[in-house]
Amino acid sequence: MTLTAPIPSKSKNTALLVLGIVIVVIVVAGILLSAYVPRSPLFVGPRPQTVTIVNGQLNLQTTYYAANFTVPNGAQQIKVNITFTAQGGSGNDIKFFAFAREQFFNWANHKSYLAIRETGQITSLNEEISLPSSGSYSLVYDNSYSFFSTKTVQARATLTYLL
Repeated sequence: MTLTAPIPSKSKNTALLVLGIVIVVIVVAGILLSAYVPRSPLFVGPRPQTVTIVNGQLNLQTTYYAANFTVPNGAQQIKVNITFTAQGGSGNDIKFFAFAREQFFNWANHKSYLAIRETGQITSLNEEISLPSSGSYSLVYDNSYSFFSTKTVQARATLTYLL
């Protein structure tokens, strides 16, 4: 049987004092580090983005107006909110198209095209259009079918997506 000598009380007090100092140093270091280390943002992940494409009055002679825009790579949940009202001529109307850019060029050159959205002659529109992916697009306000009537269009188009 091995007997150990009891620790003298002075050594015990010294050990407790050293342990207390170490704990205080660790706590103070933690507080100081937390004040200087940047915190991560509360919202992590894709953030909503909004871009104005058209906002104001369009004066269309017997032609069209194309608003071109680009959706960046990595964008998700891509939507375009479109609102307009047309005035002028006998019908107070225009045609509206939403195209991928290469399809706009086909349409403008009177070739076969595929539109994301196409209307007939309408006076107003208030609609949200989903776009399939990042890329280049065109919104077209069209009065080219009219022979002599100028149209005034109050238009707003806003692109929204997550990035």
